[in-house]
Amino acid sequence: MDSQSTANTHVLLDRYRAGDQAALQALLQRYYPRVACIVRVRMGAALRERTTEDDVVQEVFLRILESIDSYERREDAEWIDWVARLVQNVLSNQARHHGAKKRTAAREVSMQASASGSGGSGFDVAGGSSVAGRAAQRELQALLEGCIGELTEDHREVILLREYAGHDWRAVAEKMGRASPEACQELHRRARRELERRLARSV
Repeated sequence: MDSQSTANTHVLLDRYRAGDQAALQALLQRYYPRVACIVRVRMGAALRERTTEDDVVQEVFLRILESIDSYERREDAEWIDWVARLVQNVLSNQARHHGAKKRTAAREVSMQASASGSGGSGFDVAGGSSVAGRAAQRELQALLEGCIGELTEDHREVILLREYAGHDWRAVAEKMGRASPEACQELHRRARRELERRLARSV
């Protein structure tokens, strides 16, 4: 994460805490694409059948608005970590909620309950400026995020931490409990190779 990006985030937070509501709007707009990407990657097929990505993203931003005053300013990557934790909390709550609704319906129709668990992405998808080009870009981005969601947990997390949250290798190692930054770099290389294989089979 570059120093300018970090400074901009801190400036917006400081302006908001000084009473500038427009600064909060600018901050949320800045991170909306990255939050939406994290939601799409983490959402899971079972929950996707019962709610929409847009509903989850809206709920995440409501949580941000409710909790932002308690956020302690740190580095830019720590801000997106804090937001990512809110994403996971919302997804967990949604899974429990929809799982409970399905279990209630099961008593009536004998169905078994089931629940599951750019933007800031470092994977750029080429696309033209035409309507067709933008549509193709969105389609490829959705394909990419779908393939990331199918990776093993370790492979998915190393990509999210590095490509979406923007952490350096030392921070990735700390957050994943790995022995060294080099170990995470090797894990990332394996994750990228697996992602490339999945993409090749999908296109």
